[in-house]
Amino acid sequence: MSPDEARELFSDAYEKALAADQQRAFDSALEAHVELADEYAAFCRTLELMRLRPQPAPPNLLPGIQRRLKMNKRGEALRKRFGMGGVHPVALGLLMLALAGLAWIALELLQTALGR
Repeated sequence: MSPDEARELFSDAYEKALAADQQRAFDSALEAHVELADEYAAFCRTLELMRLRPQPAPPNLLPGIQRRLKMNKRGEALRKRFGMGGVHPVALGLLMLALAGLAWIALELLQTALGR
């Protein structure tokens, strides 16, 4: 087994997931290559240190989710109160563009009528 092939097996060897023949070939590669054995030892030490480090507590997302749900409920109540419950935001945007276009056309007609 070449050193590169053995490096690919570092994780499996650490987790003792190699088949017996693979484990023998892996051990032979470590014995034959001192630098490979050093790399594997450093790999194992790194994983052990990672396991020993304190794990941070997961963030508490519940208050933020509850706040967003409350805001969403308020938005629904406002839409119902002002009669916009079924109007899609894209439709409102298109309506605003149409009104702006009509206002521009009206201004052009007014300027033409006044001779400017």
